[in-house]
Amino acid sequence: MKNIFNLFLLTVTVAMTSNVSADTCEETNVTINGIRSVSGNYPTAKHQNTIELHHEVREYCSLSACAASNKYRVAIDAADAHIVSAAYMAFAAGKEVNIFIDTDLGTKHGICVVSYLTVLN
Repeated sequence: MKNIFNLFLLTVTVAMTSNVSADTCEETNVTINGIRSVSGNYPTAKHQNTIELHHEVREYCSLSACAASNKYRVAIDAADAHIVSAAYMAFAAGKEVNIFIDTDLGTKHGICVVSYLTVLN
């Protein structure tokens, strides 16, 4: 009987977690107004080694993970050198970008993290 109960609990747990999905959002035609690069030695750990893209205020699909006070910026982890390079290129060339957010990547102190960045022609 105990084994049947344990199997039931395992089945319920798997069923409940399999429906959990990340929230995603894409903002299109975004103009990058500025870029802030944060040092690995910055005193707040959640901001260390990040690149912030500053832009006009966006809703980011009203994702609760993106704090209302941070809707003017997104973060890129410095380890994502290809995304960082694309952001700098778009900024230097005056190109608009599409910014895709996936909450599975977490946030940087309420700032949503870029999952991918598309540079527009």
